[in-house]
Amino acid sequence: MKAQAILLKYGINPANDLRNLVWAPNWGHSEQYVLDVVAALVEADANASKFTSEAKKVKLIEATLRELAEDYIHGERWPRKVVK
Repeated sequence: MKAQAILLKYGINPANDLRNLVWAPNWGHSEQYVLDVVAALVEADANASKFTSEAKKVKLIEATLRELAEDYIHGERWPRKVVK
């Protein structure tokens, strides 16, 4: 819920905003991945508070979402599942 609240704070709908959705392999979200996402968004939110421009704040959150998406797509946060 904390990650959702942060996204909503910056006008990003967690369920259907394309900035939060990507095509990715169907690996599901491990508990550790969810914790990593929350931590990354909490850190980005804290860093965004240093800006006065709302546009810069949103761009920082969007950049964080892109980085998380790339990590997810490429399996960089956990080992890939092997399909036999």
